[in-house]
Amino acid sequence: MAITLVQWRDNVSSSPASLAYSSNNTAGNMLIVWLSSSRTVSDTAGNTWSGLLTGGGGNNGNWYCAPNCKAGPNTINLSGAANLAIFEFTELDSFDVGGTGFSTTPRSTWSGNSITTTHATELIIGHFIQNSGGVSNPAINSPFTGLSPSEGGAFAQTYLWYYETVSSIQTGLQASGTSFSTPGATYTWSLFSFYKGASAPTLRLLGATGCGT
Repeated sequence: MAITLVQWRDNVSSSPASLAYSSNNTAGNMLIVWLSSSRTVSDTAGNTWSGLLTGGGGNNGNWYCAPNCKAGPNTINLSGAANLAIFEFTELDSFDVGGTGFSTTPRSTWSGNSITTTHATELIIGHFIQNSGGVSNPAINSPFTGLSPSEGGAFAQTYLWYYETVSSIQTGLQASGTSFSTPGATYTWSLFSFYKGASAPTLRLLGATGCGT
């Protein structure tokens, strides 16, 4: 079976402390959550959550996942308010690699930190945020699929999430996009990969990383 995005939602306008999946989760799928701040993540279904990148803050991105999820309705609960996006994917159970980046240089195009995967078939997922000014029609370049951008927050941030599945090991893979060009804005992004392992899920904590360009 192929890796498939089952559903996703975001809320970046009211910074809620909870957000429900629109449809019931399917048993065995991977749940993924992105947060703008470091928070404790739990859910009403009783899944076990692990932090992959935490402590980034400032919209650098904090990623959490729950492999082998339980079936049924589910609401994500946070220990405090934050901007967040929630995802459900099939055919995943392990985290591979990831990292984040940061820039204060205005630009009409951008490119994110590169990652090198270790498995042939993986999901690559990431986010990009312009932290002030708002953006009209931001875009993510092929081969990534850009999800609908959202605007919100105290500084009119523009949020863009994207993903792609790959069928071979990727060396130096990075995302790129256009229409982020507001002077004085700051930019943050991340890129993470997941796969389906042959044994027990592999989950490891990453420290916050970044770069200025």
